[in-house]
Amino acid sequence: MGAFFLVRRTDPAVPHQRCSDLKAAFKSGQWAEPVTLSAAGCDLCLYPKRSGAAASVHVVDQANFCAATGTLIYKKKHGAAAVEQYWRDHTSKQVDWDRLYGHYCLIVAEQDSLSVLCDRLGTYPVFHDDRFGVMASRFLDVLACTDAPRIDPQAT
Repeated sequence: MGAFFLVRRTDPAVPHQRCSDLKAAFKSGQWAEPVTLSAAGCDLCLYPKRSGAAASVHVVDQANFCAATGTLIYKKKHGAAAVEQYWRDHTSKQVDWDRLYGHYCLIVAEQDSLSVLCDRLGTYPVFHDDRFGVMASRFLDVLACTDAPRIDPQAT
């Protein structure tokens, strides 16, 4: 399984140094170099699967992209082909939700907005701080960026 972290640059509670620290933590864990994208005031680092597969990403331009981590299957396609197909259907407002399967997190940047979508069952792990300034697929990454961690008993 791949991994990701997403940091809002506009959140003063998450200094830029912490992003560098997160990248260093991944590097020391022997993760491959990430695909790094920026849009809508956020920085995304998307790490490919450890099996050596390429990261699943479709980049149109600096403000428009679609990326996935985990296993995304859309219209019988997987990997980058599924991400590209999802992007085409998303931009034409014709996503076929009944043909979207897997255990994944999908990140879509379009103009000035950024959306994070998880699989229907919510089984792909996505953790965040209480301000949504940091989101990541690894709990310890979010914890490292939080000065005063707090557990939400309702898990919202």
